[in-house]
Amino acid sequence: MMANTTELCGNCHSAIRIGRDGPGWTGTDATNGSKNPIRPHGWPAKDIFVGSMKQTDPTLKFECISCHMYINKTNATTGGMANDTEKKTGHSFKVNETDLQGIATCNGCHDGILYDTIPDKIAQVQSDTQTKWNSTNSTVMGALATYNSYQGVKTKSADKIARAYWNLRLVYSDDSWGVHNPVGTDTLLDEAASYAAASNASLGQALVSTVNLTAGWNLKGSSKCIIGYIAGLGNVFGGEQHNRSLGLQHQQPGRPMGIV
Repeated sequence: MMANTTELCGNCHSAIRIGRDGPGWTGTDATNGSKNPIRPHGWPAKDIFVGSMKQTDPTLKFECISCHMYINKTNATTGGMANDTEKKTGHSFKVNETDLQGIATCNGCHDGILYDTIPDKIAQVQSDTQTKWNSTNSTVMGALATYNSYQGVKTKSADKIARAYWNLRLVYSDDSWGVHNPVGTDTLLDEAASYAAASNASLGQALVSTVNLTAGWNLKGSSKCIIGYIAGLGNVFGGEQHNRSLGLQHQQPGRPMGIV
């Protein structure tokens, strides 16, 4: 049983690609010189919508069906049951902006005075997002072309351009052009542009390990732990004789474990 329709719809409308999780690259595509990074699957509305104000605000708690399955079976004139031709059951999943404007949850704020009406707000968000996406697309695709043509070391840059491309395509594939989550969409595009710039700046640099062998994993000290662990197994499965057969000696008080 799904908790809500967002989880139900999100089974398909998410950025999941079995065997091709992103952001990242498929196989050796990162060094191919002509390939693109992994992009999100289908129409990943869930990835954009979850975390939005519409979903998280306790006075709203919107789900997918709140907008995509608007239902009205009431005759607007009589207040009684509408006939079949007048009923709206939402089975097309197409957002009906005019009808949503009549819902108290929406028009309580979007009254055209305090805030734009629903149709006007949707048009404004989509226009702003498409303009910003076009600009970000030029930035990211330009950085990707630079990355692909670069002949030197670029392992550090590979991760950054993959993230930039993922964010860019996530917004494009969602297809709501910001309506599902205006703030979140804006952030994704800002991050895409930043990753693209970082990709250009990282060309010629190798991806190096950040593990600190002294503070994080002391190989000298850890070897004693491993030997001690093996010796402990020897005590369990055969005692001192077993340890000696492994080349180990028992640890005496004040004496470090060592090789015989």
